[in-house]
Amino acid sequence: MLNQTAFAPRVATLSALGAMLAQDIPALARAAAEQVRLLTPIDAADARAILETLLDRFCISLTLVKPIGLSSWVERHIHTVGRIGVIAAGHASVTAVDLGAGDYRGDRRGLRAFLDLLGAEIERAALDEEPMTNGPRGIADATSALLAMLCEHDGGGGEHAHATAQWARRLALALGQSAESAEFIAGCALVHDIGKLVTLNELEDHAAAGARILSRIPSLRAYALIVRAHHERYDGAGYPDGLRGEAIPFASRVIAVADALDAMIGERSRRKPIAAREALCILERGRGAQWDPDVVDALTGMFRSRASVRSYGQQQISSA
Repeated sequence: MLNQTAFAPRVATLSALGAMLAQDIPALARAAAEQVRLLTPIDAADARAILETLLDRFCISLTLVKPIGLSSWVERHIHTVGRIGVIAAGHASVTAVDLGAGDYRGDRRGLRAFLDLLGAEIERAALDEEPMTNGPRGIADATSALLAMLCEHDGGGGEHAHATAQWARRLALALGQSAESAEFIAGCALVHDIGKLVTLNELEDHAAAGARILSRIPSLRAYALIVRAHHERYDGAGYPDGLRGEAIPFASRVIAVADALDAMIGERSRRKPIAAREALCILERGRGAQWDPDVVDALTGMFRSRASVRSYGQQQISSA
């Protein structure tokens, strides 16, 4: 296990911290390797070797107080471990250095901000390696790449993403949106959970992380704000920004309901789905508190008309 307090208390600048951490890169790599292996099929020895190279560049970056060699590291390793592998390594390295800093006497917030910058540089290089256009094909290609990464990370994530997008599209149309607007909302819904690629145990960080990823992909940049807000609550008790009511983007309010619905009725490996009628009752109880009342009403109206329902008795819902 990494010794979190062996040397960090003796230093008070990023440069000094980088130099001190560089003396214990193998321990940092061991601490980070298991986190990488949770996300990828890389074996322990390969993970440690890859991480030692990256952590060396992290320590140099800390010493010089600017990112050094991260893009070239991504270019070197992306073809062997893939985008998800290099992003996982970047996130694990940030975590390991933060833990290794222990009781660092300098500006802790400044350290974390700099580590976030290094992690963001890894993500940017990984996701922007191949040029993407802003047209429909570019959007489709970028979305497909991200969904492939999410499926590799979470086998049920791709299915949930597609189902959420389908429900969001139908809700948007039921609320009087144009076909173009409904497609935009569905596109945002497809990538609403992409931040889970880089947030292992901090669920409430995934919306903001997803927005950071999308903001670095030119063809998907317009989705970033919507994805960031998809876990805001109508009563202001959501995250990450505590937005309330109509301050939450309309598309995010639609996705929030679609996301909740599929999370309850969808076939996911972690738990059994519940009946559609029960899911609607939960949504109605949260109407005006957790979710936009107009969006909930639109959904319940779709079910009550039976246009979307095949069989309540069999707990089945038509494909959206």
